Amino acid sequence: INAGDSLVRINEIDPIQVQISYPANDPFADRPALNPTPQNPVPAEIIGLRTTNGSAITGELNFRDSEINRKTNSITLRGIFDNPDHLLLPNRFVEVRLLVDSPTDVIVVPEKAITPGIEPGTHAVFVLDDENKAQLTRVTLGPMTKKGRIIESGLNAGDVIITDGLVKVADGHPVNPSTDKDN
Repeated sequence: INAGDSLVRINEIDPIQVQISYPANDPFADRPALNPTPQNPVPAEIIGLRTTNGSAITGELNFRDSEINRKTNSITLRGIFDNPDHLLLPNRFVEVRLLVDSPTDVIVVPEKAITPGIEPGTHAVFVLDDENKAQLTRVTLGPMTKKGRIIESGLNAGDVIITDGLVKVADGHPVNPSTDKDN
């Protein structure tokens, strides 16, 4: 043992601090929910873990680092979570859910329907026209939701998009559509 060697490390685990990395270039990165402070904390929940009585592990985010991590292009957030059953342990990876925004009247498509666009860095979906022909339509992607990806522009309400068999679909070619909701 040398002078300055660490002999013991003490971690508080109830409540426990959780550090969260969030992409700095995400469309929601500057929303108030991702700018928590001790005076204005944001409620959050750990996904996939439940206490022994079945309740969610909840807490609140109360800190956002002032700098973006250049290596990962991410923002570091910190939260404090109740941990009565000691399910959360130091250095464990977890997913955290928080309400960032409540958009209304948006178009949401399944992630599997999105394909690379013609130009580098663009995205598109195949829309079925009135003659059952596939039309490659450029779209601007928004954030993810539980139900799919928000489309900020490029689609209109009522557009029919192709979600399966995209490797066989070509722009302007006829398609035999199926309205099977399970596929």
